[in-house]
Amino acid sequence: MRLDSNVINWVESVKYLGVLLVVGGRKLSFEIQVFRRSFYAAFNNIRSHAKSLEELMQLSLCESYCLPLLAFAAGAVSYNKRQVRDLNVRWKVVFGTVFNFNR
Repeated sequence: MRLDSNVINWVESVKYLGVLLVVGGRKLSFEIQVFRRSFYAAFNNIRSHAKSLEELMQLSLCESYCLPLLAFAAGAVSYNKRQVRDLNVRWKVVFGTVFNFNR
C-alpha cells in the first residue's frame, strides 16, 4: 500500500491510545491481554503491600486502582462475549482473593 510516495507496511495489529486493534477477517477486534497484565500487576502489588489492611480497605484500593485498568477504553471499544466474560472473571478474582472465597 502506498500513501503519496511512501510505502505503508501491512501489519496484523496496531496500538492506538493504549488499545491494541487486531486486523483479521471481516471484523475489527480488540486485544485485552494488555489490560489483563496491567490489572494483575496492580492487583498483586496491592495484595503484597496491603495484607494487613481490612478487607473493605483492600477492596476499595482494588476498585480505585485495578478496576479502571480493566475498564480502560470500554466506552469506545466493543468487546465480544468471550472478552466480556474474561474481564468479569478477572474482577471476580478480586473478591475471591480479598474475602478468601474458595470454589
